[in-house]
Amino acid sequence: MRLSKFLFRRNRSKISNYDLRSLGKNETDFVADYHHLMKTIMTGFFGVLKTSLGDERGIGKAVMTGSLRVYKNSLISGMNFTPNCVDDTKKNYTGMFGFTEDETLKFLKDYGLDDCFSKVKEHYAGYKFFDKEIFNPVDVVNFVKDNLEQKQQGSEIKTGNYWCDLVSDNDNELNEKLDNLSGYSNQRIQDLVDGKSITFRLNDSMNYDILSEDNSDDIWSLLLHKGYLTIDWEATDALDEYSRRYNNICAKLPNLEILECFENNMLERFGKILNKDNLALNIANALLEGNVDFVQNKLGPLLRSFVSVRDTATRAPHENYYHDFLNSIFTNCKDNLNEYHSNYESGNGYPDITFKADRDTKAVIIEIKAAPTGSDLVTLSETALSQIEEKNYSEPFMGNRMIQSIYAYRIAFAGKNCFISCKKLK
Repeated sequence: MRLSKFLFRRNRSKISNYDLRSLGKNETDFVADYHHLMKTIMTGFFGVLKTSLGDERGIGKAVMTGSLRVYKNSLISGMNFTPNCVDDTKKNYTGMFGFTEDETLKFLKDYGLDDCFSKVKEHYAGYKFFDKEIFNPVDVVNFVKDNLEQKQQGSEIKTGNYWCDLVSDNDNELNEKLDNLSGYSNQRIQDLVDGKSITFRLNDSMNYDILSEDNSDDIWSLLLHKGYLTIDWEATDALDEYSRRYNNICAKLPNLEILECFENNMLERFGKILNKDNLALNIANALLEGNVDFVQNKLGPLLRSFVSVRDTATRAPHENYYHDFLNSIFTNCKDNLNEYHSNYESGNGYPDITFKADRDTKAVIIEIKAAPTGSDLVTLSETALSQIEEKNYSEPFMGNRMIQSIYAYRIAFAGKNCFISCKKLK
């Protein structure tokens, strides 16, 4: 698999002249035909198996694993393969790759860690291969290795994220594809983070060349094949006949470890957007100047691409979701602001967000209001401004003679839309 990643990594690495000559090409003949190169190399590799299988002196049986079904790419003609992918229903194979629940429990008992079974299950299990739930064996082994000494010493048992450490350096191509997903796809990522299933058309004969077409179904398929998702069999069985006919399936995140990987990835992606052209700082400066139009024009697209990974909409009040959204923006420019506070006591209450300019000459007060999709956000934001004055949130700023201007904002959110009202208090 590492060799295939090298050959399919477009515009990132060069194949030496020696490599090209060995493949019957020279430097001037080179074209970006990575699949052809891979096919040439792998055909030779599989040829060893082909000539050895059935030979008394050679290999009697071979098991090959990987993310994608290479046998459909005409690499191994003449060989008899029995494929088994994550969506197959052959029960004689479903418990063969990975640890079953009984195997995991026995393994933990052997090392005196069986009292950690529920913790191991919620972090490293959840992969459903038709009729069996499978634990990630690499995770379970590493968990035992890391916690055996802690258990003997009576120290705290910790669940490491071995998946992120294992794949983070090898999935640059996949991360680039996620960066290019549409707003609709970002909402599907939000659904996954919220513990829901998503539906897509499974492509079980794809390769890395197909990914260049940026079809979202292919990206979800790759995430499933690589272990970021697992099939939700109950939801898949509930699909209508039309959906099943076109190979649609339902999938979800398998466990807390993969959820953490998604959360870290989404925060990193969001941070990259904000760091580009100092967008977060520009939004903060616009608020300090009372430039509502600029903030309104920038928040809308950001909101449509944002995935909340702290207090998600299904586990907390809607205000928390949007509060996280704004906090995530200002986290990227806090060093340029003074006294940034979230839910900090001021006046007779706790405004959602307050901050001052770097030299204490300007101040901003923000109140957040969430409403159902389709609500009148304009009226909601305008009428709610009175709360800031009624609770005297500006009191600490009014007494500071350094502060020359104070802007109060009420931002009303509904779904992926928002509207901002502003009032200058000083």
